[in-house]
Amino acid sequence: SAVVSILEDDVAFALSATAYTVGENTNSVVLVVSRTGNTNAAVSVDYATADGTATAGADYTQSTGTLSFASGEVVKTFSVPILDDSSVEPTETFTARLLNPVGGALGTPGTATVSILEDDCLLQFASTNYPVAENAGRATVVVQRVGGTLRSVGATVRTSDGTATAGADYTATATAIVFAPGETSKSVVIPVLNDAAMEPEETVSVGLDTFSGTSAGTPSTTTVRILDNDSEFGFYANRSFPENAARAEVWVTRTGGVITPATVRYSTANGTATAGSDYTASSGLLSFAAGETTKQVLIPLLDDLAVEGDEAFTVVLSQPTGEAVLGTASTATVTLVENDLFSVGFSATTATVAEDGGSVRLTVTRTGNTSGAATVVATTRNETALAGADYTAVNTAVGFAANETSKTVDIPILNDTAVEANETFLVVLSAPTGGGVLGSATTARVTIVENDIGFALTATAVAVGENTNSVVLSVRRSGDTNAAVSVDFATADGTATAGADYTAATGTLGFASGEVLKTLSVTILNDTAVEGNETFSVRLLNPVGGLVVAPTNAVVTILEDDCQLRFSTTNYTVLENAGVATLVVQREGGALVPVSVTVKTADGTATAGSDYAATTVTVSLAAGVASANVTIPVVNDAVIDPDETVNVSLESPVGCTVGTPATAVLTIRNTDSEFAFYADRSFPENAARAEVWITRTGGILTPATVRYATVNGTATAGADYVAASGVLSFAAGEAAKQLLVTLRDDTIREPNEVFYVDLSAPTGEATLGTLSRVTVTLVDNDGGAGAVVGGLHLSVRRPEGKSMPELRIAGPEGSRVRLESSTNLSTWVPRGSLTLETGEAVWAETDDAPEGRFYRAVSLETPVNP
Repeated sequence: SAVVSILEDDVAFALSATAYTVGENTNSVVLVVSRTGNTNAAVSVDYATADGTATAGADYTQSTGTLSFASGEVVKTFSVPILDDSSVEPTETFTARLLNPVGGALGTPGTATVSILEDDCLLQFASTNYPVAENAGRATVVVQRVGGTLRSVGATVRTSDGTATAGADYTATATAIVFAPGETSKSVVIPVLNDAAMEPEETVSVGLDTFSGTSAGTPSTTTVRILDNDSEFGFYANRSFPENAARAEVWVTRTGGVITPATVRYSTANGTATAGSDYTASSGLLSFAAGETTKQVLIPLLDDLAVEGDEAFTVVLSQPTGEAVLGTASTATVTLVENDLFSVGFSATTATVAEDGGSVRLTVTRTGNTSGAATVVATTRNETALAGADYTAVNTAVGFAANETSKTVDIPILNDTAVEANETFLVVLSAPTGGGVLGSATTARVTIVENDIGFALTATAVAVGENTNSVVLSVRRSGDTNAAVSVDFATADGTATAGADYTAATGTLGFASGEVLKTLSVTILNDTAVEGNETFSVRLLNPVGGLVVAPTNAVVTILEDDCQLRFSTTNYTVLENAGVATLVVQREGGALVPVSVTVKTADGTATAGSDYAATTVTVSLAAGVASANVTIPVVNDAVIDPDETVNVSLESPVGCTVGTPATAVLTIRNTDSEFAFYADRSFPENAARAEVWITRTGGILTPATVRYATVNGTATAGADYVAASGVLSFAAGEAAKQLLVTLRDDTIREPNEVFYVDLSAPTGEATLGTLSRVTVTLVDNDGGAGAVVGGLHLSVRRPEGKSMPELRIAGPEGSRVRLESSTNLSTWVPRGSLTLETGEAVWAETDDAPEGRFYRAVSLETPVNP
């Protein structure tokens, strides 16, 4: 045996990396270029730079040149100068690329991106102001670096007085800060001094100076705001309240610095008013949250009937916390204003009257000092009862003579025939005169008891299953329940029919005294027909001793309980590689009960075990469920075959019947395909390009790819044609693609030459067919042996404004040509023939050519390929 070594004769040039990084302060960047393949020849390649976000002349120096590789030399470098400036800007880029290879081709990568890292920066404060509580101990300001972080830089942070004074409000600071490479933020602490004085907000100015390796950004100054935390507690004002007020309300205020929480205690103290008889002694702790400035203190007051002068007590603040102190108004005086001459009110706050009672009488009493004359106003107010409809409105003054303690108010009640619930209205006392005040019973509620009777169904709609024996409806009487009364009922057809779906019913419901609810029953008839829900109605009529009120009619819906099970369609489709096919079983009719059915498969053109898995499965649908899915496993193979079918049927239903369609066909769509060339091709040597067609046959429902590459025969890449390789991507449904190979003409008289195009590496469940290599013949046009002068060239276009395409044919003068068309590149149909009198001719289509129609021109005189 012997080993044959094939020595590579092709050369490729490539950069060593796709990306380079260099600091702005670096003089230059060096890029490395290597050649691979044959290293025995002297070769060269050019290089050139191009702007990205970086600009030649400002950020780098534009560079071009040629790299020459001597025999055996595999690596060369070239340098691009980097220009440093003082502007603060982001990272910028430019590109370097290889071009114009001599003796080789461009490899990958042929282009590299160079990133220039910014080295200039600015220092600035993160904010224009920093608030800090006076008792926080210190304020922290943040300095940020903006721009490049490649080197160390520094500055001094220095304080100066604003409205705050160094030594009294804060400690003067001059702090040097240094940013290490990569560091972008620094914090500086400024001590803050706490005092007990109540004062406004004060400020400290902070600036940057003494920069090292950098300069000032914006903002270069900031302000520390010292927020005062000293506050003062006091009462808002002295207060006065009527003796009969429920409570006294006093307000405590906090002024000054309220940025922190604080507390203060309060307590009451007797004056001329006494705790226990005039007010309730109170004390407690008031907690003020940060920012809270007021709190209310509530002190219960005690009313009496003694006639006495105004009295007073005090509320005192003590024990403040949270750096707060007591102000000058730390004591508030509460004055109780005397009200005890006499009081008036109702003897009872509720009253009841029958709707037909004529009127209701309320008694107003006065207590206390009744030696003088007095009046009070009694006014009616609507609640559910309405003035003018249910009673007569009253707004009258009730007068008391000297020593008179009781008066009455009569209010007329209006009777109607409407059936309604009991209703209420209010009578309110106001505006006492003669030195009196209102007592506690100033409002009385009057209830008008209904005396009319109404009959109504308790529901407007009722649903019942078809398999239920009957439906029960309730009738309620409202209003007066003391009499014996009655009302009739009757059914009426809707979509349901009496005798077929239910039994017609009529009757009388008698209500005894005190009875408010009665029921009626209607028989439901069950059948086996599958039909939709149906309705009938029940209505009330002929009331005796009352009225029929809404709702007077109820609709009864009979819910269907019979059903059929069927497939959702007669045909289902699945791709061979999908794994499973999903079929849908639907319920038609009633959904009140659970049902089931058996789904069974049988061979059509598909074979169980090789194309799918035989399936027999029971599908169950719970009550209320309308459909269920059934899965049938599908077997994927590598065979290119036509679509195949599986027969599926529904059998053995439980709780229902089988409807239509009871059978379905599952079509398994083939996904296996084959790549091949359409045919060998011939082209004149001076044709611009060779056109070859790759076809995909079989199951083309899914995407697929195949690789192609040219191979030398007697024709040589670079001299006779341009080497080509790549991947062809076929979309789902795409059956053919055109491959174009650039040809190179020469002036050498030589025999016809050939090169090949090979297919390889198919994907998407595709394989290679028998014609996975195509032969391309280049016919010599320089008068050499076997040369055929001329040839045919065909182009297709659709002229603007026209719907039909136009074909242009060029070739030897006088040639006879037949035009053919195809939709699959395998079967060709003649379209017409013509003679190239002047070396070219135009032929117009006679119909609207559909997308995907192919054309070819065939010589009728010479045995050349079309």
